[in-house]
Formats: sequence, structure tokens, C-alpha cells
Amino acid sequence: MTAIYNRTRMVLAPHILYLRGGALYMDAAVVSRDFIVPREDKFGTYKLDGLKGLAITEREFRISPLFLPESEK
Repeated sequence: MTAIYNRTRMVLAPHILYLRGGALYMDAAVVSRDFIVPREDKFGTYKLDGLKGLAITEREFRISPLFLPESEK
């Protein structure tokens, strides 16, 4: 998916969507920031209402080793 987060254009690989404190959050791997691929794997938590211009892409991705599905959300 593509989105703008804190004025930065990003391509994200979403792994999980969840509710915390009444707000929706998404954990995702960063594929690119402003068209630059990170040198190392990056994984972050994003509040959904902070992501602007969301668009789903056809891009495939593998589940990141940084994703810990058993961790408490």
C-alpha cells in the first residue's frame, strides 16, 4: 500500500490491523520512504488516521521476520 505519513510518501507492507484505545493501528514493514528503499529492514506502528492518501497496490511482499504476531497489541 502507499500512503503519506508525516509528509513522507511511503510504501508499506501491512501485517496486522488492530484497535487500541478506541483507535485503529497498523503494524507494517517499510518498503520505501520517498522512493528510497531502507538499508535495513524497518517495521513500524502507524495510527491509521495519520496515514493520508491510502492506496492499495498489487505489490507482493513476504511476512517480515520483525513481525511478532504473538506480541500484545
